[in-house]
Amino acid sequence: MSSLYQQLCFLAPSEKGFRNDWKHDETGEWKIEALTKEIKSIQDSVFEKVFSAETTSLGVRFVEKKVIFVAAGSAAAKQGIQAGVRFVKIDGKSVPNSTSAINAMLRLILRKSKSFSVTLRPPTARERHRDSGKPLTKPSHSSSKISTSPKLHLNGSASQGSGGSSRSEVDTKSAASETQVTEEIIKLKNSVSGLQKKLDTERKLRENERQQGDIWKQLMNSQIQELETAHKVKEEELKQSNAKIARLSESLDKTNQESARLKERLSKTSDELENTKKAYDDSNQKKQRAEKEKSEIKTKYDSTKKELEEITKIFNNGQQLMLSAHKKIEELEAKLKEAEDSKLKRLLQRKDEEITRLKRQVEDLVRIGGVGASSQARDPSKGELGRHRNGFGSDNSFKIDSADIEDMDLKELYAKVDTDIGTHGTIVLLVSHCAGQVAKGQQDRLRHLFAALGYKFEEVDGAMNKSLRVVLCEKSGIGTYPQVFMKSGEGDNAGYVFIGDSQRVFDMNEVGKIHQIFRGCARNKPSA
Repeated sequence: MSSLYQQLCFLAPSEKGFRNDWKHDETGEWKIEALTKEIKSIQDSVFEKVFSAETTSLGVRFVEKKVIFVAAGSAAAKQGIQAGVRFVKIDGKSVPNSTSAINAMLRLILRKSKSFSVTLRPPTARERHRDSGKPLTKPSHSSSKISTSPKLHLNGSASQGSGGSSRSEVDTKSAASETQVTEEIIKLKNSVSGLQKKLDTERKLRENERQQGDIWKQLMNSQIQELETAHKVKEEELKQSNAKIARLSESLDKTNQESARLKERLSKTSDELENTKKAYDDSNQKKQRAEKEKSEIKTKYDSTKKELEEITKIFNNGQQLMLSAHKKIEELEAKLKEAEDSKLKRLLQRKDEEITRLKRQVEDLVRIGGVGASSQARDPSKGELGRHRNGFGSDNSFKIDSADIEDMDLKELYAKVDTDIGTHGTIVLLVSHCAGQVAKGQQDRLRHLFAALGYKFEEVDGAMNKSLRVVLCEKSGIGTYPQVFMKSGEGDNAGYVFIGDSQRVFDMNEVGKIHQIFRGCARNKPSA
């Protein structure tokens, strides 16, 4: 078979049924010039259309290489593709004459989500003629018939005379024999032609099977490459996750060490504060005693002044008495002045110095307490650790009283928890693996908080369990993640109480009330 004819059949498979049209009738040789001209005409008529990466479907139906339908408004229609055109290449690769193979190539290209090109060509004259529904005609290549004319003698004249009848019988038998041979030759040629057609059909099937095998091989190789690439990506993600877990473990160890140091520092500071309070109480007692002594001295001074007034009256009654009283007054004034300049003055001076020293100690304590409170105010997200970092216990100046608790509706929550849950319950976290980065961070913080406090908890993935998510969101009245609930019972008999979102739980932990809320919940067994 001519290579030019094979190339033509690949470009236009409909030519496979018209093989004899491309041969000379007399010699049976291939029409090289006509084949070359037809191949060049088909190659010059091809055109290319480029589709974007957003294309998910061409919107066409086809049988083998022929496009039989183009949907209105589809990607192919927007590119000006019309029914009747034939596929030539897809993304630069030649397409076989197989509907399933072309479908597989398109699915593979569309799944990659990248721009690609489709090369097409208009139908040939023979294809247009066949598409119009008119019957196709093949040229008749009948074998040359054997002549059955009467035989001539050597002298070129027909037989005559007395021997004419015998010769006529011989000629009749000879003609019949030649006709029978001709019919057998025609049957043999028809049989050979049928076998040739079967051979061509078998070759066509083998060629299509080979082309489909190549296409499927390319598809399998491409899928294997994609799977290997995905496997490498997953391995890299696993390595990164392991590294992240190692960093988190190291950070947790450091946090535990820092917590131990802070607890030790808190214990020392509490002892120092207790000693300072005792010293302050002693100073108050000393101050009270000094005030009492001062009051007694003032009382004595008042009585002495009364005596002086009585003496003055006696001095007015008589000069002598006045002189003696004057002397006595001078003596008393001298004694009083001596008492004021010596004992009383020194005592008051010591008391004033002691009071001044106590005031300085109180100011130092107030200043230290203010620094601790401001440091906690700047970092309120430290949980249990942040509340003790300023060096004060639960009795210092930085605390949240019952008014703060009422603002957080915790009293009402206590009653609700006691009524619905009782002393037994389970902590439930409503989370979602589809949440954003901020919500995922809050979910991780809640997991770490309950793990650090030793509580057991269950997680409900709202993206996977939609029915339970609806029930819980109706309970809470919000639709964001994460949320915290307490559950009593199991299965359909389970009851839920909404505790709050992540920020509210962090605030409960900040004020030291989280154990009161979850006091009846299951906890992890302490490690040996």
